[in-house]
Amino acid sequence: MPSRNGKCDGGANIQKKLIRHVANTNTAKFAPMDSSKADWEKVAKVWYRVVYYVYDPKTQPDALSIMAARVGLTAEQYKPILDGTKILSLAEAKASLKKGEGFDSLYGSSRIADDFNVKNEVYKEPQAVDTYID
Repeated sequence: MPSRNGKCDGGANIQKKLIRHVANTNTAKFAPMDSSKADWEKVAKVWYRVVYYVYDPKTQPDALSIMAARVGLTAEQYKPILDGTKILSLAEAKASLKKGEGFDSLYGSSRIADDFNVKNEVYKEPQAVDTYID
């Protein structure tokens, strides 16, 4: 959990929160994003149709079969993985784009991850994480 000064104290709980938050984002390097922004906007528009398909009880069995087949599992084996994965709704995703200091904000969680990476010598210098979010 972040300390009062906003620094990351490390620990498994923070790692779980970071993993969950990072897994809920679609990312691209700057060059591809800049050169094909219209294409990425199309991806963003279809993303929540996919999310709805995955979580709709009528279509979830088919979604599980598709996802499981990609990793060599049965739908039954894949179901606990999906149950342990939180995919943000559109409203939750929009809320996470507000600037903030904690895990409820993509900006805050990105800074926490950056602090964690510097502290654990993944890299030496802090990144300008706010510039990564469009």
